[in-house]
Amino acid sequence: MIEELDISEREDEHSFKDTAQSRKFTLLYVVIFVTLFIFLTVFLVGTDKDLYKEAIKLFAVFLGGFGGGFGVKSYMDRDK
Repeated sequence: MIEELDISEREDEHSFKDTAQSRKFTLLYVVIFVTLFIFLTVFLVGTDKDLYKEAIKLFAVFLGGFGGGFGVKSYMDRDK
């Protein structure tokens, strides 16, 4: 009985560490995309507005695909 509790406690600790690691990676991705967006805004608005518009469109499509994939994953995990 005690051994099962120890195993359960270790499993909870690993789960917590995995969640913390996942949050760190999510924050890193957000920082990278915000930096990219700021870079595009600062350097492309003054020089080539058409290129900036295309870059924003591609960024929006990427975010839409990411959001759609996340929604599908959430829907699939709900059935389990």
